[in-house]
Amino acid sequence: MKEFLDHTKTNYLKLEERLLSFLDEHLTPGRVVRLTMITFGFIFIYFGIQKPATLESPPRSAIRAFVFAYSIDFITLGSIMTFIGLYEVFLGVLFITNQYRLSALLFIPHQLSGFVLLVLMPSQYFHRGGVLTIFGFDLYWGLTAWSAFVFKNLIFICAFLFIITYYVSQRTVSNSHTEKS
Repeated sequence: MKEFLDHTKTNYLKLEERLLSFLDEHLTPGRVVRLTMITFGFIFIYFGIQKPATLESPPRSAIRAFVFAYSIDFITLGSIMTFIGLYEVFLGVLFITNQYRLSALLFIPHQLSGFVLLVLMPSQYFHRGGVLTIFGFDLYWGLTAWSAFVFKNLIFICAFLFIITYYVSQRTVSNSHTEKS
């Protein structure tokens, strides 16, 4: 049994070494950033195309509730969803074509808009089903579909910060090489 375990461990270590060697050789930060940009592009185009459809979704119901809560009568839900859909498709194209500066200008307000709705309409994002009392304060931790939809954007924001940090560092490196020449 000990021989079997030793053999298995040796094989595992060899496989791990091959995998790490492959990743070290092929998975450069630039390639990871590019793959992330393409993935962002696909996600934004895919969901942007769906926005004008009349299918019910967390963003559609959140925007509908916002429009009705604040009595916005001069804009229809369909026109808002069409605008958001076109905005997302355009943003997706920017990501795929590696236009990180312009995509940053459009991505940041897009992500912040979800958090604005969270601040303006908190009752739509948390339900009273789960109350946790800490130091005399009631914290409502029961999330609705809207809140889960908005909070998952934190992953997008962190990944986007990684992308921007990468591009800024590359620009700084290339500028320092240019100045030395």
